[in-house]
Amino acid sequence: MDRLMKTTFGAHLMMLLWALLVGGSFPLAATFDRDLSPLWLTVVRFFIAAALMLPWVIRQPGWLPNTAKAWGGYTLLGVFLAVFFGTQFAALNLTSALSVAALFVTLPAIAWLLARLAGIERSGIGRLLVLLVGAAGALGLNLQGRAGSFSGFGLGEWLFLAGCACSAAYSVSSRVLVLRDWLPANPLLATFWSLLIGALLMMLLAQVEGGDSERFWQLLGLRDIAVLGLLALFASFMTFWILQSAMQVLMPSSVAAYSYLTPLVSLALALYAGSADLNPLTWISLGLLLVTVFWLIGSERGSVNPALAGR
Repeated sequence: MDRLMKTTFGAHLMMLLWALLVGGSFPLAATFDRDLSPLWLTVVRFFIAAALMLPWVIRQPGWLPNTAKAWGGYTLLGVFLAVFFGTQFAALNLTSALSVAALFVTLPAIAWLLARLAGIERSGIGRLLVLLVGAAGALGLNLQGRAGSFSGFGLGEWLFLAGCACSAAYSVSSRVLVLRDWLPANPLLATFWSLLIGALLMMLLAQVEGGDSERFWQLLGLRDIAVLGLLALFASFMTFWILQSAMQVLMPSSVAAYSYLTPLVSLALALYAGSADLNPLTWISLGLLLVTVFWLIGSERGSVNPALAGR
């Protein structure tokens, strides 16, 4: 597997798997009972994902943070992750899985803007325009997710859009904190500690809010635990590993392009279930998404990944 990931072809194949896992996670997360607390669902998912990572984490040199800056950096990342996943569960109680998957692809454009503000993004305005084309295609699918009509963003859409902003802030902050020597350049450690600290912070928040944790555990069934385990393994642990491995081989633009495939997975599942249909708006949206994907992947030609330079 490691040899496969070190080739361009293998990295592209694994990123296709990444898109399938991420796109498929939204309908899966939508199967939870609406009475289950989104906050507690996120806590359990984080703890499971952190437990799955632990055997690999303890093998890393310096895996235990020993500075106040490191603890502060991991805590900040934990807050961003907690908000993203918490809003995902909350939004899925208020809108469709297709709408959530469609809004997810606005993340690259948001990340570009935040990275420019942080001074770590040097690409021109042309990249942003292409990202916005993809976002327009995603929003077209969002209309499809609302049964073909549009009456403005609902609370679910606004919640998850805020979550996407936090996810983008997580990526940008991870880079900034490493550049400023607050955190080591080890994505596995950053993900593990941010998940663990995020879960602990959300548990504290749940206690402060006085939420009925006993009712949550009473409602949580074996099926719910199994789904949380699947999400933690495939939509958290594995997607993280694939993404970080692909970044060592592919250009960032190519990696970003695959996030535009995630709503297509949700659309395919919705079509299979009979909860969506193909209309002119859907075809236009698909065209915009595919143009964006092929442009971003094609822009890699003639470029050299800085991570591989000098090797």
